[in-house]
Amino acid sequence: MWSRRVWAHYWTGCVVIFGLLALSSCGGAGTVVDDHYYRLITEPNIPVAKSPSLDGLLVVQQFTADGPHSGRAIVYSRVDEPMELHSYRYHFWTEPPARLIQQQLVRSLRQAKVAQASHQQDPALREDYTLVGHLQRFEIVRSPTEPSAVVVMEVSLLKRGQSRPLMAQTYTAEVEIEGGSVSSGVVALTRALVQVQRALIKDIKGLSGP
Repeated sequence: MWSRRVWAHYWTGCVVIFGLLALSSCGGAGTVVDDHYYRLITEPNIPVAKSPSLDGLLVVQQFTADGPHSGRAIVYSRVDEPMELHSYRYHFWTEPPARLIQQQLVRSLRQAKVAQASHQQDPALREDYTLVGHLQRFEIVRSPTEPSAVVVMEVSLLKRGQSRPLMAQTYTAEVEIEGGSVSSGVVALTRALVQVQRALIKDIKGLSGP
């Protein structure tokens, strides 16, 4: 008969052996990969208009987006396969890009004072002008030599009571990525969005007597 101490040592040895077998069956100690989440913060430093170009309340609707661009995962393509889109497995925006872009546009429009007031879409508001858009591309383009970040969006400015838009334009910006990390691509996407914001606000300021 084994003593209680012998049994204790026996079971302890079994636990250690089973643990080692489990690790070896998984190919060794697995590496835990953390998810990464990215904010979208732009600082366009747009000059303030002397007087608003839009004489009323401007509401920015949430942009629409299709396919991978409608989710939170950061999207990329390869320069040699432009038709195919991919999503990074562990890298996400804090919210879908269409929502983040809406928030950034409202801040920029307020800063530039292109309207008497600028807000996100709200059922309680009776808007005089509405900014609507569709996000076509918001992606990192991977390349062995010249990786870049690309932003393409269609934007229309509507006035209440009018059937035709005051302005309808497609804005495109491409910025070189400095570095090989996903975070470097996020920085480049932010810079590309700033270029689009500046061009959009310049066009709104150029409207005369809408």
